[in-house]
Amino acid sequence: MLGANNELITYIGCYDPSARSRPGWPNTVIDGRIEPPVVAAGVFNTPHGIAADTQGNLYVTEWLIGGRLAKLTRHK
Repeated sequence: MLGANNELITYIGCYDPSARSRPGWPNTVIDGRIEPPVVAAGVFNTPHGIAADTQGNLYVTEWLIGGRLAKLTRHK
């Protein structure tokens, strides 16, 4: 997440810099076949796009087999 001056404030979800060196990334290779990765709630694999609504919620899309859309709700 970036601040008003484009400075890094925090990572949203989990940041694993080693993920990009995983064979088949952003997907998974099983027995030589490319398969969808195992994804977990609150952990992004390959966030690719972001949008916001008027209530301050964020929607993050991920670029992987099958895709994934995560909604991050604003806490009041």
